[in-house]
Parts: sequence; C-alpha cells; structure tokens
Amino acid sequence: MKKGVDALIDGTVPNCSSEGQALVNNFLSDKEQFFVLADFEAYLKAQEKIEQTWAQKRVWQQMSLVNIAHSERFNPDKTIERYAQGIWHLKKLKIEKADR
Repeated sequence: MKKGVDALIDGTVPNCSSEGQALVNNFLSDKEQFFVLADFEAYLKAQEKIEQTWAQKRVWQQMSLVNIAHSERFNPDKTIERYAQGIWHLKKLKIEKADR
C-alpha cells in the first residue's frame, strides 16, 4: 500500500504529483469519507476469506446462485432516479410536451 501511495507523489505516475499529493492528503485526513487507508487491513482479511471460499468451487457456486436469486431486476431508469435523489439531491424537472 505504501508503494502505491508513494507512487502518487514521487513521480512514478508522470504528471500527477499535485493531484497525487491532494489524494494522499485526503487519505490521511480525519475527514476521509471512504476510509481508503483506514480500512485496508479489513479489506485484506475480507479478500483472504473470499479467496478461501473461491477455492471451494461448490460453496462459491451456491453462494453465487443465492446472491443472484435475491437480486432485484436491474432497471437503469430507477437506478439513475435513485442516484439523482439520494446522492446528487436533484429535483425532477417537469417537461411539458409542445403542441404541434
């Protein structure tokens, strides 16, 4: 992780040092909302558990099917509407049809 974070500011990623420094500052701030660095150890543990489950093909397949069975039908219009309201806090515009 340190190498990845350092690469953002040490020139490994060309022409990225100012943006990289802003990211690093954000990662290290108390207000960092995604906990990129703070949750990294928990992420590694979860990934290890995933890999162990993946090795058990039958268990993985069963879990995958149960997950699919419990998922809702995807509706892009509803998804965009939820994003607009819940994330972007946008209000719907009423569009009136022009008379022809």
